[in-house]
Amino acid sequence: MPTSDTTLLLADVTIAKNAVEARYRIADLSFATAIWYDSVDFDDLRARFGDSFVERLGFHVAAFEMNKVASLKPARIDWGDYSHFADADFNRLWASVFENVWAQWRYENRITDYRVPALPEPAAPTAAPVTRDLPDDRYLAFCGGGKDSLLTLTLLGDLNVRYDSLGYSASFYGTAPEQHALIDRLLDHGTPARRHKQWVSDQFLDVPVTELRPDFGVDYITAAETPSSIFAALPIVLAHGHRYICLAHERSADTGQVEWNGEDINHQWGKSFAAEALLNSYIRDHLIADFDYFSILKPVYDVVIFAALTGAEDAVPDTHSCNVAKPWCLSCPKCLYVWLGYAAFLDRETMIATFGDVNLLDRDDNIFTYRQLVGLEDQLPFECIGQAREAALFMRLAERRGWSGRVLEACRDALDALDLDAVARDYTALDFDRPNIPASIREGLKALFERSAAIARERIAVLSGSETPAPESGGVYEPVHARR
Repeated sequence: MPTSDTTLLLADVTIAKNAVEARYRIADLSFATAIWYDSVDFDDLRARFGDSFVERLGFHVAAFEMNKVASLKPARIDWGDYSHFADADFNRLWASVFENVWAQWRYENRITDYRVPALPEPAAPTAAPVTRDLPDDRYLAFCGGGKDSLLTLTLLGDLNVRYDSLGYSASFYGTAPEQHALIDRLLDHGTPARRHKQWVSDQFLDVPVTELRPDFGVDYITAAETPSSIFAALPIVLAHGHRYICLAHERSADTGQVEWNGEDINHQWGKSFAAEALLNSYIRDHLIADFDYFSILKPVYDVVIFAALTGAEDAVPDTHSCNVAKPWCLSCPKCLYVWLGYAAFLDRETMIATFGDVNLLDRDDNIFTYRQLVGLEDQLPFECIGQAREAALFMRLAERRGWSGRVLEACRDALDALDLDAVARDYTALDFDRPNIPASIREGLKALFERSAAIARERIAVLSGSETPAPESGGVYEPVHARR
């Protein structure tokens, strides 16, 4: 039985030739997470960078996978035999990630007296980071399979960037072969030089711990998937000489879904620019000096992203975004949101090829979630979605394109309240001042986004009556990207 002084222990980290496995213990429970790689030979990394560095790297992978087990509210953390890798900077980073990502966990469990488990006294500062002699054009692009990944592949191709891709499966999302097959279908529309793969086997997230063990006193658990995935990708970065990791996180990830207990509760904090800056700084200072990760979509909102998919209709049916039942469950907030964005900008044939012949705006069981999405309920859903005015705009655009249904009337107050001039100004503006975009692609990327923003503004002008509505496919809206 857990007590008020429960300790979460990093019990073991095993680095095999092609895998890292970590085991954790809390109270009478033990969990393991294993990450397998198809393109990393840890024996070779040891020969190149030394045993100590590879062990330090494995510790970081394990420690950021371990934070999900802290959802069971341990009083303290014990790094076990690996405590010599946890210096003061590491403790600060781990605590910051936990405090910010687990804000949603505190909200959902109504926890007001606990923020971060106690960490051990820090070790002496760890060794200096490794430095490599690399060209500036080596990119590793994450591909999760959704519309953001599709646009990233398209942009990298249009910018003539040489890149590899990384797709990973996770046991809590379903079978690995199905997940990798879905990702590969989308990658067929890109031009990666090499496709790297990971397989994540996770005992903690695979079982209903909160239902089976109510004695821990929590009803919900969470995980820091983005920070964990960055550390888990570093062995690939080292093995194959990547200078950059390229992600696909857009501007809305910087904004939370609800204010509670004096906090901005942000489901997507791990995808935020604040998290990116924090993790980048630590990795450069402590692990790999000549490294950056960035989001190629961080300068724009979803309004521009959905508009940018105009002209890529051949690839859109190979996207998938659902975390409940891949490729689409057609009932969760993410499915409803992506369907709506596609309906706002894409033709019926593409919609049917992607989702089947369904109208999600004409289902009673979708009314509450859509009201959440457009800001008519207490909070936005905790999902990787855009902001309420974006969803309301997409709904109005979908209606203008001929979609109908009971959801529209249930959300009419939000649709009628839209200030179209303000929406066009706020959500088609580009921000290149803050995002960490490599200088070599910055101007080319800006030009591509400007064209996509122009398409979005034309669509919004249609709603205001100042432009002629576009036909179902193409029309006055010149595609940003040629078909592939």
